[in-house]
Amino acid sequence: MKECNDGRKRLGELITLSRKKQEMTQLDLGNILNVSDKTISKWERGAGYPDIRLIMPLAEALHIDARDILKEIDR
Repeated sequence: MKECNDGRKRLGELITLSRKKQEMTQLDLGNILNVSDKTISKWERGAGYPDIRLIMPLAEALHIDARDILKEIDR
């Protein structure tokens, strides 16, 4: 279970850093993905993962490779 939490935490850090690099707020990113800012916060805190259908749109919005997101989920 600890490994799973570590993967979520790393993914959350990736999302946070990438979002801030794009100078987006959680609300901005949520609007792009049609989810709430609370959902973005949940991902960034490591309290959950994005739905698989959101991986590509998330990667595009953050200008990162979807494989980087999937690597963190797979860890």
